[in-house]
Amino acid sequence: MRSGISVPAVAFLALIIATSAAIGVISTIGTSARETGTTITKPGSVVVRSTGGLNLSLSLDSMVVSSGQAVSVSIDEWNTLPTENMVPSASSWPLQGLTLGPCGTLNLPIGIEIARGFYTSSNISGAQPLQLSAPGIYNCPAILGYITAYDYEPYSDTATVVGSCDPSPCFTENVKSTTSVAGTWTTTSTFSNFTLGEYTVVGGDEWGSLVILHFTVVEGNSTTSVILPANTSLEVSSSLDCVAGHYSLNFSVPGQSTLTGGFSAGAPGVTAYVATVQQAASTFQGHPTTWVYSTGLVNSSHFAVILSPGSYIVWIEGADQNCGASTRIPLEILTQVNITEGFTLTNQPVEGLLLRLELNSSRIASGATVRINVSDYNPSSMELNLPRETAWALDGLSTGGCPSLYYPFGIAVFQGKYTGANVSQAVPLRIFPVVPCPMLVRYITGYLFQPMSDNATVLPGTGEIPMATGVSAGGTYYTPGIQLNGLTPFTPGTYTVVAGDEWGNLAFAYFAVAPSSNDVAEYVYPSSNLASSISATVGETFIIQLSSNAGSTGYDWNVGTSTGIQYLNYTVVSTSTLIGGPQVRNYFFRAVQAGAQTITLRDERSFATYATAATINLQVAIS
Repeated sequence: MRSGISVPAVAFLALIIATSAAIGVISTIGTSARETGTTITKPGSVVVRSTGGLNLSLSLDSMVVSSGQAVSVSIDEWNTLPTENMVPSASSWPLQGLTLGPCGTLNLPIGIEIARGFYTSSNISGAQPLQLSAPGIYNCPAILGYITAYDYEPYSDTATVVGSCDPSPCFTENVKSTTSVAGTWTTTSTFSNFTLGEYTVVGGDEWGSLVILHFTVVEGNSTTSVILPANTSLEVSSSLDCVAGHYSLNFSVPGQSTLTGGFSAGAPGVTAYVATVQQAASTFQGHPTTWVYSTGLVNSSHFAVILSPGSYIVWIEGADQNCGASTRIPLEILTQVNITEGFTLTNQPVEGLLLRLELNSSRIASGATVRINVSDYNPSSMELNLPRETAWALDGLSTGGCPSLYYPFGIAVFQGKYTGANVSQAVPLRIFPVVPCPMLVRYITGYLFQPMSDNATVLPGTGEIPMATGVSAGGTYYTPGIQLNGLTPFTPGTYTVVAGDEWGNLAFAYFAVAPSSNDVAEYVYPSSNLASSISATVGETFIIQLSSNAGSTGYDWNVGTSTGIQYLNYTVVSTSTLIGGPQVRNYFFRAVQAGAQTITLRDERSFATYATAATINLQVAIS
């Protein structure tokens, strides 16, 4: 933060104990998308409207990083107006401690911080920012004693800084910064890589705007990461002035990998590009001038592209129309884009074959089933002829109660969180019933995979068979005595799904089982203060059911949580037939950090100070 003392700008040598954020300030690529609405949130990037025609954006190059791998954080604030924009400075920072490095925010009105755990705008003020710069002595550049305004150029993040300098204005800056960090520092100059788990990245400006993103650190040997989840909905502008809007997402490729995905789009269609960061630095008519891969203008696509190590951008652009016309019409049509198959990055596997594992949901209710889809896919543009092998990396993999006649892969489900480093020590659950199996053995010498397909001919033989299947799992089967098929539903908690094939490839996916309604902490509208306790596990979602008389009395529930619990929302379960009658509501919470946590629920009137009818203090033990 800048001081308000009026002194000339000077360069100085300062001893700074760094508290958070950037190690350097590096130029980054801004977005040229034409956004609508007040808040635009997408995986990997978020844009909010700030003050006086400014937009504030925050983006990550990846939402999933391996332990020891750096995550790149970019923050940018730009003028959305077609005219010069003089914005008076302010000191309404949404959080104290936002910074761009050991020298603070320098002369920029923006800053970031990173905290361990999953936080939202409702509880981020209670988070402890990580120290991302090494303690020490830094030769900081000239920092102004005070700044009175930022004079932005049209449609740009370039601004002239007006403040304590002679003559004024002082100088011109690009109001953006990119930081690459892989871990944290202590005050004794000890560095540690980010530990496994979830992290929250916060960006803010001096006018009070706040943007939040999250990333997850996983084991270094993870084979897949989803950079854009399935069922995500986006909107891009298809333009009649030949400069369409776009959505972009940065991601990094640590080793030879395959990017797969699929999408559908409304009329007039969109074009998806995969480009390196260097290629995306140069654009033409709203898209990279050169690229690694492009779908062309389509309404739907499924793609697979092999990528070498490096930094890349997925760029989804609306249709460019009216190009070359003498008269341009600045009219835009919002085109809906639905991600039908998650954009998934998979390390290039053994033998050039891609083992794909997908779940229909990362969270199911107790008693429900999860759908597990697995396939071996040839991402090459040529046929792939593979001999049969027995190099299974894990025992106990199967696709049913009986051995498969031709699938070269299998799956297993484990209770708990496992990775390639320790899954061999785990015991697979019996997810298939015990059934009599036919005495059939198929003689197989190999598989001939078709180009860019999971279709293969099982050799020796004729005809192609999809090397893909799906199974549904809802619990475990036991064989006590003579009872063969007693299904016990999955208990609440985290589960690991592993797929493996006979060539030694492994893929991992995870899902959580939420408690059933019988396990939900349930309260009826109290007439006096209550205190109680429940238990939960990290990643678990739970419900508190309450009755509200907001329609008739003006009293409504005000929700407060400690840092280890995220309040999600509430839904109305039932409403009285009487006008102004009570509602029964389910309040949803998520456990994000282990330890003793607290939920405080106050039934109060917002317009009357101290008008509290009841208070619930709920102690939550999270493990």
